[in-house]
Amino acid sequence: IDQALQEDSLQTVYQPIVSLKGDHQEQYQVLLRLPLESGGAMPASKFIPVAEESGQITGIDKWVLGQAMAVVTERQNQEQPLRLFINQSGPSLGNRDRAERIRKSIETRKLNAGNLGIEFKLPDIINQLKQAKESFQVLSDAGVLISLAAFDGSSTAFQLLDHLHVDYVKLSQNWSSDEPQTNHGHDLSGLVSSLHDAGKKVIVPAIEDARSAARLWTSGADFIQGNFVQKPDHELRFDFRESAF
Repeated sequence: IDQALQEDSLQTVYQPIVSLKGDHQEQYQVLLRLPLESGGAMPASKFIPVAEESGQITGIDKWVLGQAMAVVTERQNQEQPLRLFINQSGPSLGNRDRAERIRKSIETRKLNAGNLGIEFKLPDIINQLKQAKESFQVLSDAGVLISLAAFDGSSTAFQLLDHLHVDYVKLSQNWSSDEPQTNHGHDLSGLVSSLHDAGKKVIVPAIEDARSAARLWTSGADFIQGNFVQKPDHELRFDFRESAF
């Protein structure tokens, strides 16, 4: 990880986030890969926990956000705008100064901040609500969209929404199963309806097959993401207008 950061050799791949409501907005989740000396690359799920334990995660956060902002800026200058969602860690969440630096970078680049979606996971927020509230306010004031990921539908999760500026909610992966389920007193449709009542747009991730995708038509969810839509790709080439969704 140190070598990849020093040599600027981390890799970004992109997975489309597709509307179920007929919106053709071009938007992707930015995912990371760590190149291996033996060839190939390691997915983020394998090396991010190591980076978190070793204290390297804030360096990764800074790197990936810088890459995403460069892509959004380039596409804006080409008059081909797109939106990128970028996951950031708990340690970065607790750093208000970093949120201020992001705001200043947006101003310097003259970037349309609405094309940036910065995503934090629910478990990272629970233990640092005050810091999250401050950072979210700085980012939202700059026009950045805030996404709350790993949302489980618990009463604690909904209480957090009362205190934080959040634009998008990405459900935890257990909601992506094609088996009917009830969690924390909700079924999927009920959960989505409650989030819509709270003014949030809902993303359902980890959609791996047609049956899971079909369930979501009646759930009211706004967006889906997963390998069924498209596997992560190094190129930004998904055709949102021709998508069957």
